[in-house]
Amino acid sequence: MILIKKKLLELSPLIVAVVIIATIIGLFSIGAFSKPEETLITSSTIKEVIQTAKLSTAKYVQHGIAKAHIDGKSDGYVLYYAIVKPQVDIAEITYDINHENQEVIVIIPDKFTFDVELLEDVNHKFYYYPKDQSDWTGKDTSYICKTDAKQKAEANTELTEKAHESLINTIETLLEPLLSESGYTLSFEKSANLEV
Repeated sequence: MILIKKKLLELSPLIVAVVIIATIIGLFSIGAFSKPEETLITSSTIKEVIQTAKLSTAKYVQHGIAKAHIDGKSDGYVLYYAIVKPQVDIAEITYDINHENQEVIVIIPDKFTFDVELLEDVNHKFYYYPKDQSDWTGKDTSYICKTDAKQKAEANTELTEKAHESLINTIETLLEPLLSESGYTLSFEKSANLEV
């Protein structure tokens, strides 16, 4: 029995070495020491990163005066306050991927839609001129003000420029980890093929 123990003690470094070598060979065979595979950037990969139906790119309070004309009712003006948010539908953003140059070109819409929420609280009230507009319903007033706010927002080039800047910054922030890891660069174009 002592002889067997002595033999095992003599062979133990050899046994340990054989186990280590077998483990290393096993790791090589399963590719543990291989260079990691490069991530292939695709449009679907990018779309998975940006998963939302609409993206609000800015928000501002508009103080406007809407001219109201409703058939069969007297004309007038409504002073209103509204929160206006330029939005873009994520489905309208497309991606042109050049694998050879490792570049992703994001093509963003040239125009935004505008979500309008009328402010109705103690500090933000509707005012009418002439003052007696009892023949206007709340629905009339809401429609008039929302339409006016959207038209003014669409004509506001400064707001549109800021919304585009915000959209670009948001997309850059969302995609930067994925693209930098893969060595891709990011650039932007508007859907009308105008450089941003």
